[in-house]
Amino acid sequence: MYSYPRTTRDLTALALRWSILKRTFSRLSHARADAGTFPLQWVVGGVIVLSVALMVLQQVTFGISMWLTGLAIVLSLPLMLVGLRVLGETNWGPISQLTNVMQALFAALAPGKITTNLVASGTTGTVAVQSEAIMQDYKCGHIIGSTPRFLTYSQLIAAPIGAAAVAFTYPLYKATYGVGGDHGLSSPISVRIAGFTDVLSSGFGALPKYSLLFLVIGAALGILIAIGETRWRDYLPSPTGLGIGMMVPGNVVFTMVLGGVLYSWWNRVDKKSADRLAMPLASGLIAGEAIMAIVIPALIAMHVLAP
Repeated sequence: MYSYPRTTRDLTALALRWSILKRTFSRLSHARADAGTFPLQWVVGGVIVLSVALMVLQQVTFGISMWLTGLAIVLSLPLMLVGLRVLGETNWGPISQLTNVMQALFAALAPGKITTNLVASGTTGTVAVQSEAIMQDYKCGHIIGSTPRFLTYSQLIAAPIGAAAVAFTYPLYKATYGVGGDHGLSSPISVRIAGFTDVLSSGFGALPKYSLLFLVIGAALGILIAIGETRWRDYLPSPTGLGIGMMVPGNVVFTMVLGGVLYSWWNRVDKKSADRLAMPLASGLIAGEAIMAIVIPALIAMHVLAP
């Protein structure tokens, strides 16, 4: 429930800026691709083809009506824009919050259908996470002198590699640590989405006491802050920052604070070296942790390390 102040804030901010969004989409039809741009016609064609394929696949696999899948894709577009706004402000994408919004919508469209609810939210989550990753990739590519065309080619090449990596590592994680329950691995986002599905299927009576009241209060505050930002932005807190601080585990938040303090100190002592070296150092720390998250389960599975 902590996410709703920032989710409603961003939805409100998106509505207040409807004219900007209108100009953005109107200009797409007149856009001209240069040598470094991936052709927009290919993007539109690919979206249409893959959307139809997804509708067919989900109907065959999960029994979900094609029009419901199509609606989930369409509704994911404004939620994607909300996610990009939050990403640009905090460098933290609100994937689970956007999926919760879609879950609430599909609780009304397909009441009592848990599979439809989860799959629709998964569609939104996928659109959100991919769009946010692409924006970060394009920004990095711009810094190093690459172009959207070659970055898109790289992503198309990397997609099957990423899928193969997940197919290889997930069984290792499951066999090594287990999934779910009191002792297995448990993704906070997945638990949150599953819990929200239970609430939507069982009714708001399943919520802890006062949860619904605080949800309404948080949503109202998010809307008021979004309206207030039009005049008093420098004097208002960030609902996004507050929401993240409430949801993310303390050790993660502390690490972020510690990194920020160290970087601030470094920037004061030697700004030139901080500007040149701080970002590669931070990227290396993140990449190293991610690599070891794969290496350690593999070594445990090969009995090199003890569980």
